[in-house]
Amino acid sequence: MKCGLGKCGHCQINDLNACIDGPVFRYTDIEAYQEAI
Repeated sequence: MKCGLGKCGHCQINDLNACIDGPVFRYTDIEAYQEAI
């Protein structure tokens, strides 16, 4: 991750930021995001 603060958008997947909302996600939370799987 570049910034770790959710500002750069490098780890953004639609409306989720891995640095803020993750980095671990439940499958049920991200199954709709094909680019995340």
